[in-house]
Amino acid sequence: MDEVFINQEADPYVIEADGTLDVAALQLQPATVVINGKKGLVDFHTSKTKRTFAQIQEEVLRDATAGSMANPLHISGASLAGKVLHDSDVVRRIDEAEARIAELSIQQNRGSQTTQTAQKLGSVWIKRAHKVMQLSCLRPMEEGASVVTTACAAVLSRFQTGPYTIPNVTGRVFTKKRKHEETAQSNVHAPSDMSGVTLADLIPESVEVGFKEEDHMQPVLIDLIKAAMDAVQCDCCLQDTHSASNQLEDPISRPDCTLVAAGNMAMWTQVVSVWEFKIGSSKTETETMFGQQVERCRYVLGAYDQRQFAVAVNFTMNTLEVMTVERQDYEDFKLSTTGPQPFSISDSSPGFQLLVNLLSTAKSDLGFMTARLPQISQLEGYQFTVQLLLKKGTAQLGSGSWVFLVRLQSGMDAILKLNNSLNEGNLLSRLKGSAHLVEMLGRGTCVYAGTAWEAILLVPVAHRLKCSDSLTTFSQVLYDVAGGIANAAKRDVAHRDITPNNFGQLGGRGYLYDFSVAKDMAGCWERPRAASSLTGITGTVLWAALSVLDGEQHSLSSMLEGLFISALSISCNGKLHLRHAMKPDQLALCACLRRGHLTSPKLAELPNVATHLRPLIIGLHNLFYPLDRSTDSFRAYSTEVTLESVQGVCRQVCSILTE
Repeated sequence: MDEVFINQEADPYVIEADGTLDVAALQLQPATVVINGKKGLVDFHTSKTKRTFAQIQEEVLRDATAGSMANPLHISGASLAGKVLHDSDVVRRIDEAEARIAELSIQQNRGSQTTQTAQKLGSVWIKRAHKVMQLSCLRPMEEGASVVTTACAAVLSRFQTGPYTIPNVTGRVFTKKRKHEETAQSNVHAPSDMSGVTLADLIPESVEVGFKEEDHMQPVLIDLIKAAMDAVQCDCCLQDTHSASNQLEDPISRPDCTLVAAGNMAMWTQVVSVWEFKIGSSKTETETMFGQQVERCRYVLGAYDQRQFAVAVNFTMNTLEVMTVERQDYEDFKLSTTGPQPFSISDSSPGFQLLVNLLSTAKSDLGFMTARLPQISQLEGYQFTVQLLLKKGTAQLGSGSWVFLVRLQSGMDAILKLNNSLNEGNLLSRLKGSAHLVEMLGRGTCVYAGTAWEAILLVPVAHRLKCSDSLTTFSQVLYDVAGGIANAAKRDVAHRDITPNNFGQLGGRGYLYDFSVAKDMAGCWERPRAASSLTGITGTVLWAALSVLDGEQHSLSSMLEGLFISALSISCNGKLHLRHAMKPDQLALCACLRRGHLTSPKLAELPNVATHLRPLIIGLHNLFYPLDRSTDSFRAYSTEVTLESVQGVCRQVCSILTE
């Protein structure tokens, strides 16, 4: 018989997972497990209790202190040694099949990822997770290590200034208030009390019904993490990748924040670890968080094939958990986790110690690898030094390109792009000298990763537009990019993939880039698309014009509409209406959804659109979907919107530079 302490450092082998106890690490036959003299509490297939630990304490053992250091559980049962687990093989195969189904769903519908899909994937991965005392990538820390004490003091100092107030009485465990209910325990992983200052102590809103993770919890946690980073001299950069428009939106929601290796480069290739925040740890929250984090880690690994594992950090109001996703043979992955650890700002808090341990670990030990760089230093007289890999692939075409940041001899940043086709280079040659388009300085060939590529050198290096940008900047960029789209069309080049990722701003002016799927449209503008192409489109479904979803040819108006939809998406911080239902393999459904969405009298996103951008967004909406003034209840659809009308809306809302 073993004495077991739940969620205590002294016994990490039995911890709570989605509210239940997982006793698999004790290596007992589930059907024979006895807990404090009670049988039948453990599920035969999963080695987890059928009820939550809180329910077992209250309804079965009738002891709220059961499992504590003062009152350990007594668990016994027959050993697994020597047992032929034929049935477990079946269960394992079922789990693997369910995981594969969920993974295929994500791969086919990356732009339409839902919380439900993430939860389904997470429920499978939780069963497969290996719970460990110490992750191998984290260096063991000595008990009472001075770095923990230093970090604790630094964090507490940060919260004694500015908008924060530390209450006189601390150690409050977070509980969630729900409408029409009394206070309910939200996080069953947390002990009944904690030493030190808790997140609940720091966030007064946590006692209110309207407490929100994004508005209240996330800002405090980011400040806390940054203070700890400064204290341990972490050489990485923490990026807010949830409330800011950035390159981490694909494939499955945005991490709340991301530890990156290179300055402000919030790119998958620069990710050191991804962080997710959830208020509580209900079954739904835990499974969703696992699903999101596993898929993000796999995407990190996919961004650079040589990387062997990725790290994810899961925060709730009461706990912190660190997990790794590691490559295995045959495209399989191994998930290891510390399990949720009680978290407070205290050098005796297991969660805080884990946080400091993580932030003190070198990024190379956390799996980060600097990508191998191409051996090329000049193109057509332009000399440069390759700095780092930005991304691999183009849309869903796999490794159709490699994109690197380079530094020109003049000191200016530029982009080196390696393509497996001459198309982009040829079209950019035709467009040379056109305003507000990416400019190709030179082209040539380059051997990289054993393959010969078309190499093109591009400027400028623009930054993605954000909903926090001023109305003047936002309007100016749309004005400029609309002009760039039209300039390309005048030379019979259709970009065909206007998305928030493919245009940006530098110095307040807009630029259109990524002509990977652009097409020479000379003599083709009026030609209908081939019937076979109605099963798919060129471009990205989420931001495609209604006419394109309906099977019509790309046009200047359709690309300007793509710019409007992209602007709408950016202005509401990516919360585009019906975004989860826009599935690339169901174009007829996508067209129906887009028509219903944008012909409605009022945009569903309007409450989420940044207030200062609403006049611009409403004006553009009225261009492409004019309101029927006789009823004010229906909108028509225009496929003949001109450059002048789009730029006119931009000029109406603020002063615009026209050159």
